[in-house]
Amino acid sequence: MDDFYNSTADVSTRNNSVDQEGLARIGPYVICRNGRTGPASGQRRPVPRDEIAIAKDFLSRCRRTRWARDPASPSATILRDLVTEWVLDCNRYTDGVSVGAIIVAALELGIPCAPLGERDALIGVNFHSACVGTLLPIYPGKTQDDAWQKYAEENFLETDIKFMDAITPPPPRAWAVPDRILKRQVTLLYGDGAIGKSLLTLQLACSTVLSRGWLGCQPEAGPVIYIGAEDDEDELQNRLHDIAAHYNEPFSELIENGLYASSYAGQDMTLARFDSDGYIEPTPLFRALWGRAQIVRPVMIILDTLSDIFDGDENNRGQVAAFVALLRSLAIAANCAVIVNAHPSQSGSSSGTSGSTAWHGKVRGRLHLRAANKDEGDPDLRVLEYKKVQYGPLPPKLMLRYQNGVFVPEAPGGSTDPQIVEQRAEQVFLDLLDRFTRQGRNVTDKKGTTYAPACFAKEREATSEKLNKVVLAEAMLRLFDAGKIRVVTEGPRSKQRSRIVRT
Repeated sequence: MDDFYNSTADVSTRNNSVDQEGLARIGPYVICRNGRTGPASGQRRPVPRDEIAIAKDFLSRCRRTRWARDPASPSATILRDLVTEWVLDCNRYTDGVSVGAIIVAALELGIPCAPLGERDALIGVNFHSACVGTLLPIYPGKTQDDAWQKYAEENFLETDIKFMDAITPPPPRAWAVPDRILKRQVTLLYGDGAIGKSLLTLQLACSTVLSRGWLGCQPEAGPVIYIGAEDDEDELQNRLHDIAAHYNEPFSELIENGLYASSYAGQDMTLARFDSDGYIEPTPLFRALWGRAQIVRPVMIILDTLSDIFDGDENNRGQVAAFVALLRSLAIAANCAVIVNAHPSQSGSSSGTSGSTAWHGKVRGRLHLRAANKDEGDPDLRVLEYKKVQYGPLPPKLMLRYQNGVFVPEAPGGSTDPQIVEQRAEQVFLDLLDRFTRQGRNVTDKKGTTYAPACFAKEREATSEKLNKVVLAEAMLRLFDAGKIRVVTEGPRSKQRSRIVRT
């Protein structure tokens, strides 16, 4: 039996594979033109080599499977009919191809086979690709689909599931914001009240419609739908005016380039409710949003906030999963990102979480906007952290400062210009090195009690400029590279000491 399943050699050259009648033998089976027969069967005719050659030509065009099993694999009888159709379409004249020729050809090609009934065999190929590759004038898979449907009906099986059937390279992954926010997915932005979530996502919306940068990234340009219940229409317009001014654009450019912003402050913004049996029911607003999204085809839909659109129990995993799936269906249908602002729970304020772990598990992106802590410098700064980006590494956290009605990235040290920060840090490092040298307080480049960046970070010159030891360590490396400082080693060989000096 093993030989029948996985023969890889030409049966005409195998030991005891051809009997005195010229019949191919596969283990205990004899293969004749009629197919597989037992040793004691009646009249049998050998399979002609020209039929086997035609069958091998056809099967070599098929995509093979690693197995042959019922009902997923086509039978030799079905394949015989396809080969006959194919050779006629190719104007190749023949008296026909037998079932036995299909079996022998499959075995000689090393294609898995399995016995089927008294004479037939299952062949380990996917003939959907064969129909396409040979340009057969039949719908690919029709014969096999009919066989599957018959099997399902005979066994009272429900089969209404759509599976992938295309044998094509996967499309590139689609990002609304490259490597940060995925399209066709749901992303959550958590942050405490008044931390700036609405402003941050409004900036993202404006940069998207204006094709401008957002916090050092370049979103895909296109329309955006924003629906929020946090700000009334006057405040929403004021914020959008500030953002437009930041980009040196009139407010009208936002609207003309596809910003669809709507305030639901003081109104019911619920997108779904749950009935007494726990089933989710979309609201008329969700259906209206769905319809509008099909027309606009936005890059992203921003919903502000989660507590205004979700009417269920945030600790109920089933309800959370159903609601996220509803939003995901919207993202897929409109081919866009769905971004939802949310408030963390009291216990999850530091980590940016709330309710069931399904919120984190079901979405494919999660961000957290929080206030900077004392170790990060100015408490007025905001920190944007990426807690989950499903298909890539987590981007580094980003320091933000509120300035003229918008958030702007801030490099460590308090300046929005990284080059200015670096120059200032280098100068403070050199000034402190000079003072420490005059005072006889030697510092080194090795971590320890005399580690220069740690010692300098405690001094007034550094604290007034908000330069921490990380920034000063980076400045030290740049100064070494520039040849402005060096390490000298002093003292006897038994007790040598090193220190940093100016060159």
